[in-house]
Amino acid sequence: MDSNPLFKPDKTCKTEEEFFDKRFHRLYDSDINSDCEFLVGNEKIVFKGHKLIFSTASPVFYAIFYGNLKEDSVVVLSDLAPEGFKKMKQYIYTGEVEFQTYIQIIWTLFIGKKYSIPTLVTKCMEFLRDGTDTYCLEALRFYEYLNDRSVTDCNQLFQKIVEEKTFNILSDDSFLSAKRKTVGWILSLESLALTSELELFNFFEKWALALFAKAKRMNISCDRMGKVYNHLKQHIRFLTMTPKEFAEAAKSPLLTEGEKLAIALNIAELGSTPYPNYLSSNTRKRYFRGTPFARNFRNITSLPNFIKIIIYFLFVVYRLISSYCLVHE
Repeated sequence: MDSNPLFKPDKTCKTEEEFFDKRFHRLYDSDINSDCEFLVGNEKIVFKGHKLIFSTASPVFYAIFYGNLKEDSVVVLSDLAPEGFKKMKQYIYTGEVEFQTYIQIIWTLFIGKKYSIPTLVTKCMEFLRDGTDTYCLEALRFYEYLNDRSVTDCNQLFQKIVEEKTFNILSDDSFLSAKRKTVGWILSLESLALTSELELFNFFEKWALALFAKAKRMNISCDRMGKVYNHLKQHIRFLTMTPKEFAEAAKSPLLTEGEKLAIALNIAELGSTPYPNYLSSNTRKRYFRGTPFARNFRNITSLPNFIKIIIYFLFVVYRLISSYCLVHE
């Protein structure tokens, strides 16, 4: 019995029952009697395993080892992240999974989806829902990684994060690396934590100019630059801007002279002049929840508690006075 590595004493187990419960943990930790290998990622990191255990956890692995997709004992999985595969293997063998970073969760979620392990996907989703404040600045990167691989399970969660943390996400330098499709998705959202359509347009302009700078195309004409982004400008609701706001937006090189004139005249009097059909004719304002006061109020969380109480008290008094004034006007 002592010579059998599967029954090597485990000091972490206090009872025989606990030792028995960890029998598959020992297989995971040692790869004893493994009968298959996985070469994972571009680096072809080697993971050993047991065909039967993988097959009982995933119908895809069953097909690989015993079904119509039957392969040799060496399986090449170059499209997977090795860290994600390791977490999946841990879950298959032990029913448990631990993560050190949120990108590990994203990698593992994709693998769980691809290999039809729904309980692993659910587990990953739970971790993601619990940590939205921690990884909100990485939400766009995670969104792109999963959607590029046709995994849309998290889209509703990522939308909620973007809607609630818009200013933080768009202010971060990582936004400048977002893909065009992702930017279009953000511009199409109905609710955003910003102050106005102008603020949204300003963030869009910053992203677009950064893209031009990377491509070293900053010397092209404004008309040409404007036309490049017609497919994204269609999401901007220029007609919901005030004349003062549009006067600021009109300084942007992303708008042609003809567009500026058409937008300005239609803001002054809707339908007074033909409006470009590739621009949004939507006159309904989005729901902007990010008032300047609310944004600054969220930033006081690092202050001492007694100062927070004072600020909150002043805010309540301000709201009461405002309500009284409205009633007695």
